[in-house]
Amino acid sequence: MHAKKHFGLAFALTLVAACGGNETTSSTTSTSSASGTGGAPATTSDSASASTSTSTSSAGGAGGGGVADLTVQTYQSDVAGPAVDSHLILGSKEAVLVDGQFFKADAAKVIALVNASGKTLTTVFLTHAHPDHYLGLDPIHAAFPQAKVVTTAAVLAEFKAKSAATFMYLKTSFTDQIADALTTPEVLAGNTITIDGQALTVIEAPHAGESGSAAALALPGKKALIAGDVVYHDVHLVLGECAWQGWLDNLTAVKAMGFTTFYPGHGAKTDATTLDADAAYIKAVVPIMDGAATAADAKAAIKAKYPGYASDFLLGFSVDNYFAGCKKAP
Repeated sequence: MHAKKHFGLAFALTLVAACGGNETTSSTTSTSSASGTGGAPATTSDSASASTSTSTSSAGGAGGGGVADLTVQTYQSDVAGPAVDSHLILGSKEAVLVDGQFFKADAAKVIALVNASGKTLTTVFLTHAHPDHYLGLDPIHAAFPQAKVVTTAAVLAEFKAKSAATFMYLKTSFTDQIADALTTPEVLAGNTITIDGQALTVIEAPHAGESGSAAALALPGKKALIAGDVVYHDVHLVLGECAWQGWLDNLTAVKAMGFTTFYPGHGAKTDATTLDADAAYIKAVVPIMDGAATAADAKAAIKAKYPGYASDFLLGFSVDNYFAGCKKAP
């Protein structure tokens, strides 16, 4: 479908309109605030809207081998914008980063987070080929050239098909606010990423859903998943790929795997109830959009139904792209 085929560039166009060419900065709350660009973000305990959050995943069970626990720190960009998460997995000596932000200012804070950890960044993993997750990879890779930037073959194919046109358009609009070049990931060999001898297992989404292709990382010894955009938490879901049924099927597949802790692509750390909440959102919002006369009417109705959900930007992007290429005729 049109919207799906040109999703990357459509994202670029909508981001320009939504952000007005202004730089996105880190989100803050009354109890936690991020420092200026390039400074170390503040750390809180699993705050939904704070710039970073920290939690621990025990590595003791299967595959853990009694080694030290893994810690996950999360940087989330402004909840008024894409509210995108970068998750830093920390072992005793090494670190693995999942996803790389959109703006250079946010990428700089991810870099600061890695530096503050004192760990050696060995790998950066891209969960899917949407620019809010990959444009920051270039400054991150420049800061940590020893780290391999990897993804799955399916995600890389989508990245190569869409990222160049998206980047060229965004660069004319945002100039020095975004990276000066794209970093193209390598294909991950096998289906695991090792951190301090522990294997993080790559799980690929079986269906096109929020993106055409997607992958997640399972933490060892604990039923925890770095889920990418297969899972959102209290943030408006993006349905602009016209593959909402595939997304529902992906949520069903993930639910059957028995994970109890989720680190989403957008929103704070959560539990398995979010899978049902995401599915309910999709089932409620698709009929709203199909039944609405205009995109504005759909946005108003969705906001009224989900008043506590973050990111009007993502809501606008989702509805506008759904109307452009997914909406059923009345």
